[in-house]
Amino acid sequence: SGMAAQMAADAKPLTPVAPGSLVMVGSFCSPFDMAIVVLVIGAGLATFLWKENYGASSNSGGTDLSLSTLLDIQGLRAGFAMLAASPPIAMCGMVQSLFEGAMYIFVFMWTPVLTPEGESPPYGRMFATFMLCCMTGSSLFTYLLRFMTPGVLLFRIFQVTAVTLAIPVISKSISTTYLSFMVFEVCVGLYFPAMGTLKSHLVPEDSRAALYNIFRVPLNAIVLGVLLSDLSPRVAFACSAACLVTACVLQHLLNKSAALEPAKASLSEGGPSIGDAVDDEERARLMKAFEIDEEGMQEP
Repeated sequence: SGMAAQMAADAKPLTPVAPGSLVMVGSFCSPFDMAIVVLVIGAGLATFLWKENYGASSNSGGTDLSLSTLLDIQGLRAGFAMLAASPPIAMCGMVQSLFEGAMYIFVFMWTPVLTPEGESPPYGRMFATFMLCCMTGSSLFTYLLRFMTPGVLLFRIFQVTAVTLAIPVISKSISTTYLSFMVFEVCVGLYFPAMGTLKSHLVPEDSRAALYNIFRVPLNAIVLGVLLSDLSPRVAFACSAACLVTACVLQHLLNKSAALEPAKASLSEGGPSIGDAVDDEERARLMKAFEIDEEGMQEP
């Protein structure tokens, strides 16, 4: 998609649809015009091929909105109570907010940092390489899981990403910055399956919807706080690196905290640490979940 977008942007210069018109076509507008076509096709396929899942409702005449709202409020209250009672879950939410906040700041700020003065680099090709790096990271997850637990892997990811997003702050070399961004995208690909695995153990299944919504509050606050402050790209990346350093500290504390148990079980005092190697039964479950051959497994 990135290559197609770059070809579309290069095919025609930016021109008005009519003399004096403010509506423009060509150049960087072309990828967005292509996206409209793809979205319309996707909406049509979803409309005709997908069946709506309305869920179960005790009210045969329809959904009681007041009851639904009340249940949502109760769910949020229960979520906040659980965060107060379980520091590991709270730390996990803060780690997620800090990393993903830095990631979204990167999404907004990578283009000005990689744009030489007076030039127009091939953004589509650069974006395509980022997506390839992200896919590479996702593919590496199952391999790295043989040598470390998800908690330890996340700790390493935050260490590396803090360095990669600090590169634009201390270096003006576009080539160096571009390479650091590709490493960052590899780590992004590793992050999502690792965090998903960790949350599946820490967050109770019946409270996930409420807790995940709560986790998004600090995430949005971080992103909006940086973007609305009108910071320069380099200062924004410095804030992102600081977020990742904080995430690294919190993940270290989380790895040293209470046991990594099934989500519905309470945290015990004497269980194995999240950062320690998982036991044989748990390791076998993870290997099966990610389709890893037990014979190819090595001790961390």
